[in-house]
Parts: sequence; structure tokens; C-alpha cells
Amino acid sequence: AAGVLIGRATKTSPAPVEGLASARAVSVIDGTLAAQNRGDMKTFGAFFAKDAVLEDPVIGVYKGREKIVSLEEGVYNIGNRFYRIGAVIQVGDMASYALQTEDGGTQWIDVVEFNENYKISHLWSGFNAGPSPTG
Repeated sequence: AAGVLIGRATKTSPAPVEGLASARAVSVIDGTLAAQNRGDMKTFGAFFAKDAVLEDPVIGVYKGREKIVSLEEGVYNIGNRFYRIGAVIQVGDMASYALQTEDGGTQWIDVVEFNENYKISHLWSGFNAGPSPTG
């Protein structure tokens, strides 16, 4: 319950918990969210490898940075904004984190895989997407 309270009290991400994820992983993840939420698709795209893949159980599979950026630009244009809640957890070149919509009504988990340059090479999005149990 404390994690939910913290997540609902602020729209800024909490400081990373030492040992759960590298500062670089947190920086990339939070950077993508910040760029997307302000509609800066050039910066958003720079966090992804050219041949990146995004997979989402609702919207499907998008291959290539340009297609991912186009998708996310559409998401931005319809008014969707997303915020990380809780810590980023990293194991090797993969990291996971929870997100929620701006109104707190929907929460889900994303998993990313980084390449050797810390660009996102694969994003699996939308695990357990649905209404917030507290929203």
C-alpha cells in the first residue's frame, strides 16, 4: 500500500533504489518517458536502436525506430501520458518497471532490453494492462 500511496502522491519518479538498476538504465527509461510526455519524438527516438522492436499484446508488433516513433507520436497526439511508478529492476541487459496513465486509471509493466550502446533494442509493453486496483 505504501508504494501505491507514493505513486499516487507524485508524478515524478522516485529515486532509483541502489542495487536494483544502473543509473544509466534508469536514465534511459525515464528519458524516454519524459521525451514522450512532452511530445519530443526526436529525443524519444534517440533512445532506441535503429532496428528496435516494440511488442504490445493490444497494439501489436512494431519493427524499427521510425515505426515505434510514429506509433508513440500518435499516442501523444491523442493525449496519453505515462509515468513510471516504483523502482526499475535490472538483470543484465534487461530491465522492468511499472507505469500508469496520468489519471492513475491504468497500470502495466514494461520490459526493455538494451544493446551494447544502451539503446533500447526491444520493448515488451502492456503486461497486465488494466484498471488500477486503487484508482
